[in-house]
Amino acid sequence: MPRASRLPFSGSEPARRSCSVSSRKGHPIDAQDSARKFAADLNLDELEFTEAALVADEHAADLASAFAEEATAWPDVFQRDRAARRAVTRAEAVLVVRNAQLDTVTLRFGAQALVEANRDRSSKAFTRFFPTAPSSFVRGNLRKQCERTRDVLVPEIEKSPSASPLLAYAEPLAGGAKAALAALAARAKAKGALAGEANDVLEWKEGINLLRTTTHAELIKRAAEQSLGRTWPEDFFRQAGDAAAADGEAPAPEPKPAPTPVG
Repeated sequence: MPRASRLPFSGSEPARRSCSVSSRKGHPIDAQDSARKFAADLNLDELEFTEAALVADEHAADLASAFAEEATAWPDVFQRDRAARRAVTRAEAVLVVRNAQLDTVTLRFGAQALVEANRDRSSKAFTRFFPTAPSSFVRGNLRKQCERTRDVLVPEIEKSPSASPLLAYAEPLAGGAKAALAALAARAKAKGALAGEANDVLEWKEGINLLRTTTHAELIKRAAEQSLGRTWPEDFFRQAGDAAAADGEAPAPEPKPAPTPVG
């Protein structure tokens, strides 16, 4: 029966990403390029297909073990990558909360400081805390906000008279700045760990690319030596349309390109 068209080894993007076929900048990507990407959440059907197909053919069975080894090794690589991504997501969530908490107490303090300055935003009693409006201050860089809170606002508050209502804000501001800085550090650490795991994923993909390429080359060689047919090597690489072809519903035959790198 007619064989289905052979497309490159493919997979979807990780779950946290959009599945749309577009570049990071939003420009369309050629469908052929998209199909070459091997993703962290792929269920390894393509590798399992190749391994099983190789085992099923006496002329290629000895090549199957390498694919079985790679399929067995992937879960550990995937789990570590997934754990690193999860850690980044959780660190970012904590950072958002710590940022909001610091902003809330800062704005409350700003309102109280304005009252203490008789609502004169240009007075030294107010500008020693906020040269600019508190609302502008909290919209700036978080690290700089934390450092100014710790190094300027809190020390200035502590200079206030013992009866000043501003003193009640010293501890919440100091604690909020410390917590936000810790959240920034935790996110940086998580992102660093993710970068390391991403490199492991990349190396695994490169290993799969090399394995697929060398295996295909070996199959071509055997096909020529044993008169197995020019299309015989393509039968070991699962592509779109294989299931339909098996059911007798294959589209018109098309040229069969060699397996393409996975990403």
